[in-house]
Amino acid sequence: MGDHILQQVVVIISQNVRAHDLVGRFGGEEFIILLQVENITLAYQIAERIRTAIESELFLEQKISVTASFGLTQVKNQDLMDTIEVADKLLYAAKRAGRNCTLLEIHERIINR
Repeated sequence: MGDHILQQVVVIISQNVRAHDLVGRFGGEEFIILLQVENITLAYQIAERIRTAIESELFLEQKISVTASFGLTQVKNQDLMDTIEVADKLLYAAKRAGRNCTLLEIHERIINR
């Protein structure tokens, strides 16, 4: 059942990103979405659109509801590994903050939606 839900989540994500953006599974139920956007505000809007689409979907015949949390940051100095680490910390902070939210890092400051 979990695999089917993850497949549907991928469909929702795919419907909300562009062809040149990259989406990949990064562990059990975590995904990385690399958005090629000019500013982080647009990235935040995309993450929120994905989050609310997942939240509003009822999965499978059992009508299971699922939520998503996001950690959002910008790639700095072309250091993808550091960027992933920052995004991962933001993701876990979002989970501790009650889940179903997007935490955004701006200039070493974290903003909660």
